[in-house]
Amino acid sequence: MTETISPPERAGSADAAVDAQPLSLPLSKPASTTALVGIVAGSGGLGTAFRFLTQLITVRLIDPASLGLFNAVMLAPSYVEFTHLGIMDGLRREVSFEIGRKDRGEIESIASAAQFWALASGILFGIAMLAVALFRFLSGERLESLAWVAGALVASTSPYVKSYLGGLYRSGGDFKRLSAITLTQNILAFAATAFVWLFQFAGLCLRMIA
Repeated sequence: MTETISPPERAGSADAAVDAQPLSLPLSKPASTTALVGIVAGSGGLGTAFRFLTQLITVRLIDPASLGLFNAVMLAPSYVEFTHLGIMDGLRREVSFEIGRKDRGEIESIASAAQFWALASGILFGIAMLAVALFRFLSGERLESLAWVAGALVASTSPYVKSYLGGLYRSGGDFKRLSAITLTQNILAFAATAFVWLFQFAGLCLRMIA
């Protein structure tokens, strides 16, 4: 005669009922993940298409020398990334760790410190670029000085918008909003190509900050 052995129960413990139940997998999670991947990939693909069209139209409207000068100046804002000094990487790592610990106070402290550094580094870098813009303006290079002004505005906001806010996105809903924001920015940049048609080089600068 075969005897069925049931799992041992702990008297007076509410965990016994949980232990006896079979493990259930969250079947809805793969579908949610698939939808999230589709949204992010779709918005990325559309954004790439809008950027390609924007560049194609810009090349048709601006002479190569002016476009080359503008692109050369726009390399400068990318160097603002070096001012992070690993702080934004630490933000991403530590916030994830503290979320796991559910330590809201520490999360707010880390985010506040990183926010200050993102704003301060961007503003300081932007001021440096404005100084270059003033120097080029006084040297008679007025069109080039416009590009430096546009680059200063981009550099002053880049650490906060791209690095700081991007480092705080963690949930699926956050990434959906980020995808929507990125796609909207690309659409607006495409629409702002009208400035290039109307104002040529100055329109390039306006499109960059629009």
